[in-house]
Amino acid sequence: MHELSVTQNIFDICLDAARKNRLGKISAVNIRLGCFTTFVTDSIVFYFGIMSKGSIAEHARLNFTIVKIKVKCKDCGGTAESDEPVFSCPTCGGANLEILEGREFSVENIVGEEEAQ
Repeated sequence: MHELSVTQNIFDICLDAARKNRLGKISAVNIRLGCFTTFVTDSIVFYFGIMSKGSIAEHARLNFTIVKIKVKCKDCGGTAESDEPVFSCPTCGGANLEILEGREFSVENIVGEEEAQ
């Protein structure tokens, strides 16, 4: 259900950017999404379709760049990448990990067409 609120944020960002840049249509939204967020992209697409109905973003395509989880062990210095959450170092088995990547969630850019003059 977290997807509903983040999708609302994405939609609001789109409309705000469209207003500031005088876009008449939004055709694509490029989103950077870390695996550690556990957001379900299909749910975001579904909610965006409902929210955007009748708006300038109605047929916009959502493109996701998925960022793998990358951790570094503070004990041995080992690093690891994964599509799933990592809770122990694959090198030493320790749990003293620093998450370097995988928490990202941002709208990278919005593709649209200027309003007709």
